[in-house]
Amino acid sequence: MKFLKIILFFILIFVSSSLPSYAAIQMPKFPVCSNPQGELKVEYPSGTHGIPGDSNAYTGTDKVYNLSADRLIQCFCPENGNGIQTNWLRINEISDDDLNYYKNLGWIYIPDGSVWGLENGPYLAYNTSYSCGNGGIGGPEPGDIGPAGISTTNVLSLAGTGDSARLFSLGIAGLLFMLLGVNTRSHETK
Repeated sequence: MKFLKIILFFILIFVSSSLPSYAAIQMPKFPVCSNPQGELKVEYPSGTHGIPGDSNAYTGTDKVYNLSADRLIQCFCPENGNGIQTNWLRINEISDDDLNYYKNLGWIYIPDGSVWGLENGPYLAYNTSYSCGNGGIGGPEPGDIGPAGISTTNVLSLAGTGDSARLFSLGIAGLLFMLLGVNTRSHETK
């Protein structure tokens, strides 16, 4: 009996140590262009502008706001009022797993922000639409969806989740604990 407990104990240690750990990625918060915050970095009242991830050229107004050392928002407003907000996130160091996580949510990797008039270094950019009739006044359209299918106005944070191998390993560990408990209980009643 003691031999079985020792074997189960080592199996559980092996299973739990082989499981990858997942940490929650704290999604950065960005205001909407209808209520921009931060310091106005640059403003172009007219002209042709680019949108990250889109090869088209757009004409209209463009404003960029510094929110912090690593976050900016770009508020582009064409004449038709269908604006595009770009959330910019400067990333000094990021793991491949975290980068892939952001990309799967629709973020675009920009290897060098200086191409877009930002500081040198890598950035992530995320585009959303907003209504900007009258030169930028407006907000996200009802039903606008941001990363992972969440409303663009209420993104707080998202957690990385496990995969089927992790769930299987946890199931096996639970089954082993249950068998150990049943075996211990049956020996105590004898």
